[in-house]
Amino acid sequence: MKQRLTSALAQLIEKEPDNQWLNQQQLLLQSAKIATIHSFCFELIRDNIQELELTGSFRIMDETEAKLM
Repeated sequence: MKQRLTSALAQLIEKEPDNQWLNQQQLLLQSAKIATIHSFCFELIRDNIQELELTGSFRIMDETEAKLM
């Protein structure tokens, strides 16, 4: 995903090399946190595990387990 955004920004910057906003976005993209919704939610849970009163051994069920549920 980040690579696609980088490529798209590069193409736009090629068309508008003096566009400061595009250049700034290209710089910010390097440190942007880009993830799928699943990995974002997993990280959110992991980072707030104490508040959620979960044990550190929690895990995401796999597809087979989900079907059984």
